[in-house]
Amino acid sequence: MARADFVENRIDVVKNIYTLYSYLKDGSEEKKEWAKERFENATRFIVESFGNKLFFAPCRFVGFKNNTYEKHSVSYGSGDGIEVLNNLTDLKLYKNYKDDFLTQQFYDFVKELGMEIEKNEINFSIPNNLSVEDLKAEHKCYFISPTHCKGQKQIAWNSFVENNLMAIGWNDEDYSDSTTAELESIYKNQDESAVYPFKLIKQICNGDIICCTNNNHGFYGMGIALSPYKYKSQIHFAGTDKDGNKSYYSHYIDVAWLCFKEEGYIPTKDFNIKSPERQWIPYGTLNKNEIPLYVENYLYRNKSEEMDIKSQYKPYVKILKESKNIVLTGAPGTGKTYLARKIAEAMGAEYEMVQFHPSYDYSDFVEGLRPVKDENGNIAFERKDGIFKSFCKKALENENFTGNFEDIYQKYIDNLIECEEAELTTTVQKKPFKIAANSNRNITVFTAKTQFVVKKEFLKAYIEKGEILDWKPYTTAIGEDIKSKHPDLKVAKSEVKNKNYVFIIDEINRGEISKIFGELFFSIDPGYRKEEDRIKVKTQYQELVDQGDVFRDGFFVPENVYIIGTMNDIDRSVESMDFAMRRRFTWIEVSAKDSADNMNIQGEARERMFALNDTILKTEGLGREFQIGGALFLNQTDMEELWDYHLSSLLKEYLRGMPDAEANFKKLEEAFRGVDSFEE
Repeated sequence: MARADFVENRIDVVKNIYTLYSYLKDGSEEKKEWAKERFENATRFIVESFGNKLFFAPCRFVGFKNNTYEKHSVSYGSGDGIEVLNNLTDLKLYKNYKDDFLTQQFYDFVKELGMEIEKNEINFSIPNNLSVEDLKAEHKCYFISPTHCKGQKQIAWNSFVENNLMAIGWNDEDYSDSTTAELESIYKNQDESAVYPFKLIKQICNGDIICCTNNNHGFYGMGIALSPYKYKSQIHFAGTDKDGNKSYYSHYIDVAWLCFKEEGYIPTKDFNIKSPERQWIPYGTLNKNEIPLYVENYLYRNKSEEMDIKSQYKPYVKILKESKNIVLTGAPGTGKTYLARKIAEAMGAEYEMVQFHPSYDYSDFVEGLRPVKDENGNIAFERKDGIFKSFCKKALENENFTGNFEDIYQKYIDNLIECEEAELTTTVQKKPFKIAANSNRNITVFTAKTQFVVKKEFLKAYIEKGEILDWKPYTTAIGEDIKSKHPDLKVAKSEVKNKNYVFIIDEINRGEISKIFGELFFSIDPGYRKEEDRIKVKTQYQELVDQGDVFRDGFFVPENVYIIGTMNDIDRSVESMDFAMRRRFTWIEVSAKDSADNMNIQGEARERMFALNDTILKTEGLGREFQIGGALFLNQTDMEELWDYHLSSLLKEYLRGMPDAEANFKKLEEAFRGVDSFEE
């Protein structure tokens, strides 16, 4: 049966994309299989940004208003869906686009959703007012209150949903062409809180994530921005103010609201916010931030078991990438060293670790003179790089690795010319096809129905970057054939040049920092890492550095080198930490609770740990930095043994010399032993 209830705007389309996505993420098995069939049968896909992730959906499905499995199964329009495409084009909502980047993103998207799809032909339609560069852009997250009227949030939120928008108030005037300076002039007699929301609303872009807040209690809803700033007089009803006057807002953004409850709000606990992320700012009209992981997880419907290492440690990675240097601080046993390694792994970085101690010095860390024996057995001294300088040198040398794809490809073509043709099969569906080298030394593919060329550039992109630029089934099969026939292939993957290197300094405060780092205080400063801002420093043995050494003209810390230090809060040497060093690091506390979450401490062990730490917090002379971390409870089943051989001696040391030490120790023991059983 033909349908004529076509969509009228992008809001309808985005909601349909999300509906199909939800079937694939957490729908019934029947709906999942049905949704997969839509992807497998389609040749044209609509593309939209959902934050920093591109979503795809078949054109035919998204082209009808409020489409669902039930509606589409009964009636889905005629033929190949040409009416749907014509409607989207006539309304100037989308334009046809073919792009290698979109192709790769599409295959990544469907693979993440558990689909192995091979298509000889694939076409995309992107928003008519956007470019592919817009789709690639980094997006932000905005947090908005629906009203300034006390007790009227639910009413105002209902207006947001009904009108598919978010809005702010103040003067009922069109500011479409107003600059920030002009807005500041208009509101010069108001405080900054009047101008700030207008500055932000002018920055909102298509694809940004919008969260409507209920103070710190939760979100009324979460959606996607689909327009820049707009004006329409009194478009949003914000409720009734304290004087009994109805309030309307006129400055707005189109929003496709995707996640919300029919009544009430989504409580904060549902977002499972984990350290080092913090909850959104609960006050103010409009606030802006990088997209938090807890927002992405909720919007993308990620379940905890689907969270890979990169997702779990993403907040820490984000802070490290921004600041270049971090120190993880916390009580003993909070897993700071473990966390440092996990952060490095989540970055896909190569890492090394060193532990500082009182006798560690500049010659160990940067460079120094070391005794060497010549061929006659005589002892002399020679300048040697320290561990950190060697590490930085390795990071620079890896950037120069080029691989040998070109040589291997020419050998493969020569062999193909010699044997005239070869027969291969596609990797997934095992369809046979033949290949031969053409006069341009590219590869011609012959299938049962047609022939076409797979260019060298396609194979280079697949082998070096894992990207599929075109002809996925055949590019993949030929690329794998090249790998199998040439085990000497050395790949210069794109990530090699941008590869991250993480240097972990365990117990950073136990060494004499100024003696170890010397002039490197300047080099590790994040402000001097970029190549254009780089200033080379002369080390103590600069004159002895060999010609041809990458640091011959002076030492610098490469931009792709990051430093993570770890430090126990209760270590008495904390006070000696150099202030010049302190300001060059971002400090992140790893609390006892954080460690329990990071190490997945559950059941009785978690209950006893929390009971003990709560009592430590209340004990005079102790506090947060004396709490017990999760490492001591990890994989512990015998609680009596844990107390007798680990906890009791540690707690006695904490209390030594304090008044009422014996009484306080008894309270701590009672807190730990007070948990006789624990049922989840």
